[in-house]
Amino acid sequence: MKQAYEAQENFRKPNGEKVILENIIPLHDNETKELPEEYECPFLTNEIWISATGNISPCCAPDNLRKSLGDFGNIETTLLKMFYKVQFTSNL
Repeated sequence: MKQAYEAQENFRKPNGEKVILENIIPLHDNETKELPEEYECPFLTNEIWISATGNISPCCAPDNLRKSLGDFGNIETTLLKMFYKVQFTSNL
């Protein structure tokens, strides 16, 4: 979260405005919430998430859960069409 706010401050829009950060809330490692096993994430395969550091993810879950899906690269080195090819051909 800290990195997102730092990036927002350091990398502004061409007109000088800050990029809008949505759904940026602090989570603590000890916060857990059980989800039913049949739960299907409404975001998975419908959106991509790019972190403040440029990491690409198919999911908005907390970091430890999101990383369990795999490494999808960084926006600076990965073409988005390659991300979609990997995402839709893998069994997420």
